[in-house]
Amino acid sequence: MMVSVYFTILMSISLMVFYEATMYRLVKNSVYLYRINNVEVRLLDRGEENAIYVNTLLLKKKIILLKRDLPETILKHELGHVEQVNIYYLGLILAPWVASCNVLLLIPLAFTIKAIGVYLEYKADKAVGKPLKFNDPKPRPKSRLKRLYAWILENHPPDWVRMREDYLQKNIVTLFLRDILNG
Repeated sequence: MMVSVYFTILMSISLMVFYEATMYRLVKNSVYLYRINNVEVRLLDRGEENAIYVNTLLLKKKIILLKRDLPETILKHELGHVEQVNIYYLGLILAPWVASCNVLLLIPLAFTIKAIGVYLEYKADKAVGKPLKFNDPKPRPKSRLKRLYAWILENHPPDWVRMREDYLQKNIVTLFLRDILNG
């Protein structure tokens, strides 16, 4: 099944404009705090213990804290993203070419982009230098299928994996296989 290259290019551009607008709105609604390592740190106080790294075509190297007093590990994690490629833009650039070959190839492309995204999150966790601690971690499901869903649907490796003492010493593929295959 072939999809028009023009349609997929238009769709990719539309998604990139939407992404840029969303990130612009976050930056616009946030307040400048300080700079660290040439990265602008901003605050958008939503009371969430999280942060967002913004690196789009128009908005470069910004971290938006979603709560004023966050643990240092969250900032270190976001700083770990600074030298990484924006994997979602890569997917949007590749999508028109892949869809012009065969639209069904978009499925493996999506899984590949997702796997690379989880790997980049793991690399950002390594920048923290120690296992992460969560105030309200998600417990490890007994079902292998539910654990697989967590790996597929989340942007990061699951909390129960990220909190393991050996998390930063193991390969992400080894961690994935051990989590899915071990009961």
